[in-house]
Amino acid sequence: DAVGPGRAQLIARHQALADTAVVIVVADTPRIVVSPPSQQLVGGDSGVVSATVFDSAGPQVNADVTWNLGDTNSVVRVASVSQSQVSFVATAPGRAVLIARYRTLADTAEVIVVQSPSPPPDPVTRIIVSPKSQERVVGDSGVVNATLRDAAGRDVWPGEITWESGDTSTVLHIRYVGSSWIVFDALRSATARLIAHHRDLADTAVVIVR
Repeated sequence: DAVGPGRAQLIARHQALADTAVVIVVADTPRIVVSPPSQQLVGGDSGVVSATVFDSAGPQVNADVTWNLGDTNSVVRVASVSQSQVSFVATAPGRAVLIARYRTLADTAEVIVVQSPSPPPDPVTRIIVSPKSQERVVGDSGVVNATLRDAAGRDVWPGEITWESGDTSTVLHIRYVGSSWIVFDALRSATARLIAHHRDLADTAVVIVR
């Protein structure tokens, strides 16, 4: 086994004959490796870069690794730093370089932050309730539906619909609210309004209780 750096000769002999083998043992050179060496994130994402020091025995668990974060504040915000890793949040488009050092050794990780893609435009241009108006007698149940439509008049589904019943608790009892409908019971004679909303769009259904 090689036990240390140096040069050794191994001589084989047979009677008056001999031959020599030369063995040169070089010193083990440690290395530091960052992972991942490169990554791409979208603004708002979180990321981690870790560093490991290796020698002939394998990875060193408690190696004294230091980090040089350079001028990264405009691209990433560092959340925590330890000997083995750096945690950060991507804040703005750009490129950041994180350098891990061990003694005279270093390795570099690159973080590229890109702009978050814009969400597609909302195709909904109208919300329509049905029926627009209905009459009920006390004790009846009723339903109002809401439909989302685009500029061409086509139904859009799925889509977020919320309901506003306003001050109708003495006139109507809301029994159930679904994704696109509302079910109610008529309690007393009066007029109530149920309003369906989709973002800044709205439509109103009138319920007349006799």
